[in-house]
Amino acid sequence: MANTARRLAMDRKTRTLLISSEDGPALARLIRAARLPGLRILRAASAGRFRVLLPRAHIVLGEPHRIVSHLTHASALEWVQSTWAGVERLVEPCRRMRLALTGVKEVFGPLISEYVMAYVLAIERGLFDMRARQIRRQWIDRPYRPLRGLEIGILGLGSIGVEVAATARCFGIRVRGLRRSGRPVRGVTVFSPGRMTEFLRNLDYLVATLPMTPQTESFFDRRFFSRMDPRTVFINVGRGAQVVEEDLAAALRRHRLRGAVLDVFRKEPLPRTSPLWRLPGVYITPHNAAELFPEQIAPIFIENYRRYRAGRRLLHRINLRKGY
Repeated sequence: MANTARRLAMDRKTRTLLISSEDGPALARLIRAARLPGLRILRAASAGRFRVLLPRAHIVLGEPHRIVSHLTHASALEWVQSTWAGVERLVEPCRRMRLALTGVKEVFGPLISEYVMAYVLAIERGLFDMRARQIRRQWIDRPYRPLRGLEIGILGLGSIGVEVAATARCFGIRVRGLRRSGRPVRGVTVFSPGRMTEFLRNLDYLVATLPMTPQTESFFDRRFFSRMDPRTVFINVGRGAQVVEEDLAAALRRHRLRGAVLDVFRKEPLPRTSPLWRLPGVYITPHNAAELFPEQIAPIFIENYRRYRAGRRLLHRINLRKGY
C-alpha cells in the first residue's frame, strides 16, 4: 500500500532534472527523446548557472566534481545520478543530506578491458620497442611470449573486474581474482583478502579495480609492493588515491616490479615533477581508459527515472554506509 500511495503521489508531480555535464546537450537531447512523463529538464552550462538552478531541482545528473561543491544549495533535491563510476566525493554529502545516490555500472567494463588487454599485448609483443627500432630503421627481431598460460590477478571483482577477467580468458590467460565476499566468478580462481600473499604469487599482471573507500586509500604502499613478484606488471585502472606514488616509484627503481601501466593518479594532471614520467617500464595515460559516452549514460538514467517514478529500487544505487 505504501508503494502504491507513493507511486500515485509521484504520478501527480512534475520533477525537475538538472544536468551538469560536459556532455549536457547530448544527454538532454537523449533524455527528452524518451518523453518521460512528469519530467522537466534543465541544463547548466556553467558552475554559476548550476548554483542558481539547483534549488529548483529534484534530481541532478552529472559528473561528481561539477556537483559536489554546490549541493549545500539544494533544497528540493531527492536523488543524484552520477555519470561516473567513481562517486566517492558524493557519498558523504548525500549521506548527510539523505539523498539517493546512483552510479554507473556495466558501461565502463568493456572499455577498460580493452585498455588492459591493449597494454598486455603491447608489452608482451614488444610493440613499443619495435616502434622505436622502426624509427631508427633497425631490422632487429625481438622474442616474445604467447598470452596463453600467463597469469593475471584482478584486485576487485566488481562489474569492471569481471569484464576484464572475461576478456583475459578469451586469450587463454589464467585469471585469479580477489574479492572480500569470496563469491565465485565463472572461470576465475577467487581468493579472500586473507590469502593475499598466495594471490600475488607468480603473477604476470596485477590489475587494480578496487572501489574507493577509506579502507582502500593508500592501499598500494611500500608494504604491498614488497609482497609482489618482481615479474609482475602493475596496472591501475581503479583510483589514483589508492597508490602511494613514492612507494611505487621506489619499488620500480629497485626492480620489485617489472613495470606499471597507470591511468589514474592522486593528483591529476600528474605533476611534471613526478618521477613516474621518466622511469623505464612505466606507461602513463591521462585518465582515459574509459571515456564517458552519452549514448550509454542516458539509458541508465531513463530506466532509473522510470523506477524512481514507480517507487521501485534504483539501478546501481550506492550503499552510503559502505561507499560503493
